[in-house]
Amino acid sequence: MIDKKLPDWFVRLSGEIERRVMLDDKIYSYRNISLGAGLGPNYVEQLLKSQGRKNPQISEFTKLCEYLNLSLVYVLTGVEMSHRDEEFNSIWARLDPDAQEHVMNVLRRISPPK
Repeated sequence: MIDKKLPDWFVRLSGEIERRVMLDDKIYSYRNISLGAGLGPNYVEQLLKSQGRKNPQISEFTKLCEYLNLSLVYVLTGVEMSHRDEEFNSIWARLDPDAQEHVMNVLRRISPPK
């Protein structure tokens, strides 16, 4: 028996695309989304037809999420994060361990007591 379950990232992304197309199909057609994201004119249509069997390259996925103003973290993991949280995590990941410890000490000092 073949498992027909769609990948979670696909369900989140396709749901958001479909929601936007239903809101305004003149602005958010599959073609307009594809071109707006800087991808080929049939990219979104082909991605949706694949039902998650085609894994997009991260550069394509990023362009699509940026164009739709979707959190890449949310689409991939289902974890909702604000843009500020994502920015913090991005900066944090670039810090060396000593700088991370310094930031943690500052946060401990300024955080309200439990």
